[in-house]
Amino acid sequence: MDLEARILTLEDTEMLNDFYIKSGSGTRMNINLHLDRSPDFREAVSIHGFDNKVLAVIDRDRGQIATACIVSLRHSYIRGSACTTGYMCGMKSRSEYAGTLAFARFMKLFNEYWQENMAVCWIFSSFADNQVLNNLMHRKHQLFPEVKVLSRYVTHLFKPAVIPYADPDHGTISCRYAQPEDAIALGNFLKIAYPKKEFSQADHIDEIWSGKGEMKGYKLTDIALAFRDGKIVGTAGLWDQSSYRRWYVEGYSCGYSLGRPLINLLSRVRKMPGLPAPGQLIPYRLISTLFIENDDPGIFLKLLNCLKKKLNGNEILSLGLPEHHPFANLVERKSFRLENNIYLAYKNSETERMREIQANHLYLEQGSL
Repeated sequence: MDLEARILTLEDTEMLNDFYIKSGSGTRMNINLHLDRSPDFREAVSIHGFDNKVLAVIDRDRGQIATACIVSLRHSYIRGSACTTGYMCGMKSRSEYAGTLAFARFMKLFNEYWQENMAVCWIFSSFADNQVLNNLMHRKHQLFPEVKVLSRYVTHLFKPAVIPYADPDHGTISCRYAQPEDAIALGNFLKIAYPKKEFSQADHIDEIWSGKGEMKGYKLTDIALAFRDGKIVGTAGLWDQSSYRRWYVEGYSCGYSLGRPLINLLSRVRKMPGLPAPGQLIPYRLISTLFIENDDPGIFLKLLNCLKKKLNGNEILSLGLPEHHPFANLVERKSFRLENNIYLAYKNSETERMREIQANHLYLEQGSL
């Protein structure tokens, strides 16, 4: 077996498409989801950060990728200070390379790349029922000197119709969608809000106006603003990624396949999202740029009611929050939950800084995960 570990280039597009777009996810979970990044794989991964690369081990005999991972760098806030952090996604291996030297070659390549970019840490996620990856991360290995679960992250999928009406006690709060003339005030609000949240991305603000890079397709006018006495006190937007990034159901476990008709019947009665048929896309919009003064649930509810004015009843809203976040109580009884483990990996020299991270103040833009 002739294995080669390297960073892929544009000349490898055919192999990338075969590995990430055409082939299955290779997971064995209750709900197997697949992310379609067509038509332009490299354009789709731009939302993960800058300096996007694919680290891969190639089987030159077969002309295919054995194992690979997408890596990106980000300017993120940790304890209020901006620093370079790394993000990993799309870690995947073909089953026929289990027990070979493929993963060892990948580990060596990754550590060489880490040595060059000097990221202070790496963050990545895994579905909670992906036992293969979760078991791997709980064992000592050569990929990371230190790795821990930073938080459990829950994606709530729900229909706009189940959003509760806004609390009348928050009558002093008014909400509307942003207009171009709000750019300066919104920018000033976010420059204060971002550093208060761990891992919020320090270079998002200017990109919101352009709809490019890490916020591809997301515009200023997609954001709802909450005001008190003419001052912005909260933001929440709708990010539509359907032109370059779509999730669909690849398949279900035996139990979920048998139970899907009953689950869907109950979901219709409760006005909740059902389980799509295998191969079906999940229609959704992401709730993004979620920054609210003092994490006030009443302001969040006002913003949700403003957001749903642009939605029809068939669309699904996707809200990603750390577990036990106060906003979750407003929607979780009528939502379908997808749970992820958020992992933090770092070198021994960064142990003290990593201990200071406050997981209860974590902010991750779910559209970039």
